[in-house]
Amino acid sequence: MSKIPIGTTLIESLPFVHCLIFEKKRILCDYCFLESSKLYQCSKCKFMHYCNANCQRSDWQIHKHECDKFTQFTNNLDLKKEFQNDIVRLYLRILIKSKINDQSNISDEYGLKTFVTLMDHYENLVKDMNRIKTMQKCLSLIKELMGVDFMSKFSIKELISAFGKMVVNTMAVSNYDLSESVGSGLYLSAAYYDHSCEPNSVVTFNGSKVIVRNIRDLEPNEEPVISYCELLMSKKQRQDYLMRCYYFKFLQIRSNLARLGQKSKSHKRQVKV
Repeated sequence: MSKIPIGTTLIESLPFVHCLIFEKKRILCDYCFLESSKLYQCSKCKFMHYCNANCQRSDWQIHKHECDKFTQFTNNLDLKKEFQNDIVRLYLRILIKSKINDQSNISDEYGLKTFVTLMDHYENLVKDMNRIKTMQKCLSLIKELMGVDFMSKFSIKELISAFGKMVVNTMAVSNYDLSESVGSGLYLSAAYYDHSCEPNSVVTFNGSKVIVRNIRDLEPNEEPVISYCELLMSKKQRQDYLMRCYYFKFLQIRSNLARLGQKSKSHKRQVKV
């Protein structure tokens, strides 16, 4: 086997689910996250906006379950304001796709992960009162929007697990030059990559599509690793951040582990909750 040369595209894939931040609505397409001079409003809910019919059709497998419910926003401005939080909308979309659309065992084109195999840190999450409170608020809003029948399709364990997978694995999606966040997305194969404070690969975005490239040559048996935190943080800041957000403290140097044929425990990047 030969080395993987620097700059190789290791992953380029669309998200399992994604959600545009509210401030970018009417500026970027709700599906592809690209700017358009003319966005087309969903004629029914008037909450979602797309740059063309292809994007609207691609999003319909999820949006068809929420579209009619979003019409409530016209007469319930308080509920609409709460759903400006992209975490609430992302959580709803995860529940729809994984359970209602029965896509939890479907992988992307790389086949590294499915929603079922994502880590949820269940035992850590149920002890994390701040996140549990956030989850309870999200579920209360989703119940108000979607109704009791929708919520009855999920067990408590499924709801907690789905929330855990979201907060631990979701990435903050940036624009092309990484200058600002435009949304959040859950990417199955990208979630496979472990953390290192000496990453050999970086994550960028083209609209809603994630791209992972290596920033140096990779040895034949060396696995790609990315950083889940700002590398300019001090060691103490990184340890605190990793423990608070991902429930681990060890600053892994996976390049050395890979050469030894060892596999470290996977931990994924997330949006702030």
